[in-house]
Amino acid sequence: GESTKTYKAGANPFLKCQGGMQGSTSAAPSYNIHHDVSLTTYCAHGTPAVFPHPHPVEGVTEDYAAQFVDENQQQKSWMGLMKHHEAELRQCQNAAEVNDSLVRVTNEDANRWCKYSFCAGGFINASKCFWQLIQPTQCSKSGKITYATEVECPGAVLLQHPDDVDIADVIPRFEPDVANRTLGARLAPDGNVQAEVKSRYEKARQWSTSLRRSQLSNSDRWVAYN
Repeated sequence: GESTKTYKAGANPFLKCQGGMQGSTSAAPSYNIHHDVSLTTYCAHGTPAVFPHPHPVEGVTEDYAAQFVDENQQQKSWMGLMKHHEAELRQCQNAAEVNDSLVRVTNEDANRWCKYSFCAGGFINASKCFWQLIQPTQCSKSGKITYATEVECPGAVLLQHPDDVDIADVIPRFEPDVANRTLGARLAPDGNVQAEVKSRYEKARQWSTSLRRSQLSNSDRWVAYN
């Protein structure tokens, strides 16, 4: 989002300057001081996504979050739940209950990170957050992969305000075929790049229009174009 429109510093008059560090922190030095600690703590108490390597010798990889200054992307997976919540999962009677457990853990970890960020001087802006549940199924005959929809796998993520737990924001949920802008790219979990192609086309069109309407000479326009 645009910082001038979504900046939340001082939104609560009783906690002046809270959020002054933006979502996490505002610069690399502050990030190293505060959120290296927060991220390490999160990895110690949160639940990761666990991915098996194609080669059995390599074992598995645990991935808790992708962090870049004030951007944070958290991952969860069924294998991660099995490793960290095995007893609970073994009590599940069907796929719906497993899905409920995954959503519950996602809520817990999202609010855990929100509290850690708050302690470091940040304030998570729920309007800039989103989440997606990715559950692929491959057809044995055609090989085509389809993804479960929100109707098939319901669930919601609510982010509680650390300074007032009675207030909670519902984090927007998108289907797996919807792309959202992360660190510059718009890539949907199902692999389609339609949104990214559309975005780049629009930028190219605007740039082309600006060149045509500019006061530059033809030779300078070609230099700018190239």
